[in-house]
Amino acid sequence: RLELDDQDEDENLQLILTAAIDYASKFLGRPIPWEDKLPASVTSAVLLIAADLYLNREATTPSGMKENPLVEKMLHPYRIGIGI
Repeated sequence: RLELDDQDEDENLQLILTAAIDYASKFLGRPIPWEDKLPASVTSAVLLIAADLYLNREATTPSGMKENPLVEKMLHPYRIGIGI
């Protein structure tokens, strides 16, 4: 849980959450949300992505961030259009 006093930080957190949703949506091959209530693992994966982005927000190179294998495991059952 984050409790921040800075209004600018609120805007940054919203941007991070939007980026996390976008990342998960592209991984899944479908928009989020695709139904009224998302599975808990999808919601948790988005929050993990957002937390990783927040903790690594000062990374200056793409190699500074590594993909979280748990995120992939949580999202993979809900992917569409990935072939056989």
